Amino acid sequence: MTLHRRVIAFTTGVMAIGAIAMSAAFAQSPSQTIRVMGWWSTLGVFKGGWEYTMKEFERQNPGVRIDYTATAYDQTLNQVMASTLANNAPDMIQVSAVWFEQLRTANALEPLERYIPAEELKLFPPQLLEDAKVGGALYGLPQAPGPIMMIYNKELLQEAGLNPNEPPKTWDALTDAIRRVCALPARANGKVYGVALRTERNPLSAMWAIPMIWSIGGNITDSAGRVDVTNAAAVAAFRWYHDVTRSGCNPEGATVPEGRTIFGQGRAGFIFEGPWSRGIFQQISGGRLKMAPDGNVWVAPMPAGPDGRVRLLANHNYITMTRQARNKELTAKLIRFMVSDPKVAEEVYKASDMLSTGRLDLLKSGPQGDDQYGQVFVRYLNDTTAVPIRNARWAAGMDAISASMQRIMQGAEPNAELALAQREARRLMGMQ
Repeated sequence: MTLHRRVIAFTTGVMAIGAIAMSAAFAQSPSQTIRVMGWWSTLGVFKGGWEYTMKEFERQNPGVRIDYTATAYDQTLNQVMASTLANNAPDMIQVSAVWFEQLRTANALEPLERYIPAEELKLFPPQLLEDAKVGGALYGLPQAPGPIMMIYNKELLQEAGLNPNEPPKTWDALTDAIRRVCALPARANGKVYGVALRTERNPLSAMWAIPMIWSIGGNITDSAGRVDVTNAAAVAAFRWYHDVTRSGCNPEGATVPEGRTIFGQGRAGFIFEGPWSRGIFQQISGGRLKMAPDGNVWVAPMPAGPDGRVRLLANHNYITMTRQARNKELTAKLIRFMVSDPKVAEEVYKASDMLSTGRLDLLKSGPQGDDQYGQVFVRYLNDTTAVPIRNARWAAGMDAISASMQRIMQGAEPNAELALAQREARRLMGMQ
C-alpha cells in the first residue's frame, strides 16, 4: 500500500457530480445494512483480508448486510465530502489520518468514545489514538498502522565497506553511507544510487521530508503551531536534498513507483517506506530481495536527532463512523470487529503481509508477534505521528513547499526559496 497525491481543492461542479453519484449508490438502504466506503478491494494486498472480514461479520450477525462502495484512494476524500454535502454519507469510511481535520471541519464524522469501551481503547498505543483526535474527540480507530522506516540493502552496504548489520543511527552516518553506496559501479540494469527519495512535484514529497528535518534537529512547526521551514534544520534538510540529488546519489524527480523500482532492482542503498514495503520489494525483485535479519534487505528506524530521540512519520489508515450513520451502534460493532477480533487480525495479516490492526495485544501475539520484520514497526508506534501538521488545508501548504523543493534541487538558494514557500504555505493554510 502507498500514499498517493491528495486532492488540494474541491470545485463546486466536482462536488455536485460526486454528491449525485453517492446519493444513487446509497439510496434507500435498509437499516440493517451498513454502508461502507474505502479502497480495500482496489488494492490486492487488502482484498483477501477484506473479503474474509465482511463475510465473517455478516455470518456472525444474521440479517446484517454490508453494502460496500469501492473508491480509489485518491478519490475517497472527494467522495466522502460530496456524499456528506448531499446528506447521504456512508456509515463507515476508511480514511488517512491527515484527513481528520478537514472531515471534522465539514462535520462529517461521529466521535467514537461513547461506542468503544475505555478498557478497549487502552489497548492501542496512545500516539495512534492521538493522531485520530480533533479538538480532544476521537474520530477513528487504527486499522493498518504504517510507520515510515529506513529500508536498506545490506549487500550494497557491505560492498561499500560498511557493516551491513549496523545501519546508520545518525544523520551524518546516513549521509556518509549514501555517498559511499553511490560510488559503487553500475549494475547490469543501471546506475547505483545511495538513496531513492520521493522528489516528484507532490505535496507528499514535502511531507516525507519532515523526518529529515527531525533527524537534523529541527521541527516543521513553530511554537504557535504555524508551518516553519526557515529554521536552520529545515534549511539544512532541503539543502541536503539538493546535494544528494545534484551529486547523482538520488534519482531526480522520481515518482513513488520509480523509486521503488530502483530499490527493488538492487540499485539503491536506502529507501524510506512503511510495513507494506516487504511485499512490494519481493514482487519487484522477483523474490531475490529477502527482507529478514539474515536476508539481504532489512529495516531500521530513521536516524535519531541530536537529542537521541527517534521521531517517525507515518501513513496510518483509520476506520471511522460518519455523523450521518443511521445505525451507529451497528456501525460501531463493525468497526470494533475490524480492529479487535483476533481472527480478523490474523487473516488480514496473512493476506496483506503487513500490520493489520493498531491493538498492541493483537500485534504482539500469534503470527504477527512472531514476525521480526513487523515487530520493528510495532516497537516504534509511540514514536510515530501521521499528523505532524494539524490543518484542514495541509495538502495545499505542502504543495507550496514541494514546489520550492523542486527549485532548490535545481539550484535555487534554500534560505530565500524556503522563506517564500513558508509565506505561501501559511497563507494557504490560514496561518497568517
